[in-house]
Amino acid sequence: MALTDYQNYQITSVLIWMLSLTYRPARDLATKGLVKFFKHHILYIKEVLNVFDKVNDPYIRQRIYASILGAVLLSRDSNEKEQIAIDVYLRIFDNGKEVPADILLRDYARNIIEYISQTHKLENVKLDIITPPYKSYFSMEACPLSKDILAKYQPLKNDGRYSDIERAKYFILWSMRTERSSMGMYGDFGRYTFGSAVRYWDINDELASNYAISLIFEKY
Repeated sequence: MALTDYQNYQITSVLIWMLSLTYRPARDLATKGLVKFFKHHILYIKEVLNVFDKVNDPYIRQRIYASILGAVLLSRDSNEKEQIAIDVYLRIFDNGKEVPADILLRDYARNIIEYISQTHKLENVKLDIITPPYKSYFSMEACPLSKDILAKYQPLKNDGRYSDIERAKYFILWSMRTERSSMGMYGDFGRYTFGSAVRYWDINDELASNYAISLIFEKY
């Protein structure tokens, strides 16, 4: 039975917003659901990108492109894949701006294009542009110092107690402390998840953590 555009929108909307859940097994199931949906409704991928590609949660965008890659690999409907590759190319690599500094997003997008290019002649798609390095620019000077983080986000007590919001600020700041943080004892996330993920990079992990904290409070 063919689905209406509104039904397609309802299905994909529910699955995509499930990608923001804190429970990872649910996010994984939602991703698999999107792969299966796109596999059989590959024409609808462009509509989804038109609606959701500008969402300000990078994790959701990563999962959307991951599901598109899965659908492209599994779908036998090859007639529409060329347009998908071109659309992804224009959105990520040739959009008149800097290529997004998002490792997973770029990798999913690149693999979508490279896989389709093996069976389709992609006009006006320059494969050298999608190949790393991407020259994304980032300066460690953009990272705030720890003293500035504390001055701006230090939680405040009222009558010796934290309010719910101030307690949340405390746990965010504490959990993001890296192993040798100048702010005190490290947090589990800051040391074992964040710190371990960047330990082989030529950066100061505390400054990188400070940058992440500023994004959490100011952007996300």
